[in-house]
Amino acid sequence: MSFADPLTISLSGTPYTLPRVSVEGDKVVYATGDRTVIVTVDHDYGRRNRHVLRIDTKKVSPDPYRDDENVELTMSFYMVFDVPKDGYSAAEALVFASGLTAMATASSNANFTKLLNGES
Repeated sequence: MSFADPLTISLSGTPYTLPRVSVEGDKVVYATGDRTVIVTVDHDYGRRNRHVLRIDTKKVSPDPYRDDENVELTMSFYMVFDVPKDGYSAAEALVFASGLTAMATASSNANFTKLLNGES
């Protein structure tokens, strides 16, 4: 079953609509019209199966070194399932994803915040 087309994602309370813009084999890309928000869904089937959900964003910001210029900045966040071909069901993999996500986002994203601040 495919992801919805278009995808809707809310960032800081702002909803974004991302239509499917590319399909290449097991890789599908959804993007805003200006491509400032891109979501990629990618599957790689080999010795191990990798399933990736990724978001990329870009913005223009003042150049910290030149007062009169702006620079384009990019950022990405992605989640990867890396599982052997056999031995783990989707339900079993989901247990780990749900547990890790819950741990990272508990108490208003406390552990994600610690991670982004270089804590371990």
